[in-house]
Amino acid sequence: MTRLLRTAHPLLWIGLASVLALWLLPATAADALNQDADQTEAGVPAATPAQSGSDANGGRVLSLSRRLMSPFCPGRTLVSCPSQKASDWISDIRTWVDQGMSDEEIVAVLQERVPEHPLSSDPGGVWDWAIGLGALGVVTLVITIVMIRLRRRQQQAEQAASAQKNSEDDDDLDADARADLEDKLDEELAMID
Repeated sequence: MTRLLRTAHPLLWIGLASVLALWLLPATAADALNQDADQTEAGVPAATPAQSGSDANGGRVLSLSRRLMSPFCPGRTLVSCPSQKASDWISDIRTWVDQGMSDEEIVAVLQERVPEHPLSSDPGGVWDWAIGLGALGVVTLVITIVMIRLRRRQQQAEQAASAQKNSEDDDDLDADARADLEDKLDEELAMID
């Protein structure tokens, strides 16, 4: 078993690294989108959410803009959407934050504007981890099964080669033994005559 694990070890690490890379790739892409959020399609910087009277309010505007999905750019948050309408929404959020509205009230007002589009980008929670770990487990199991089968085939091939070599040796021994027996038989027949 230890020998099997030693031979499977590098492939298991490669498989685990591949699954981990595929699992983290969407998070890395989302980070890249958030870093490029201040540029529009034309290359002109969009209005930044933090352009507010106070730093605390600017932080709330930025937090809301990063958390809310844009109805104008599918799969992107408000801050990462290059649309002018998204910039207008960020300006509205800034105004409402300065007026003292709570985050929940702001989200409710924006949701009333587009009731058919979910604005929440809340993480999936436990299910995201469970799906990732399940996929990792399945990949690890598949790689282990493949390695076990390959090892069995190699052992069977070695046994078949060994058996064939032994049978050839037995054939050679049988021919030698047969020749010796024939010689003894000839000697005994010669004595009887």
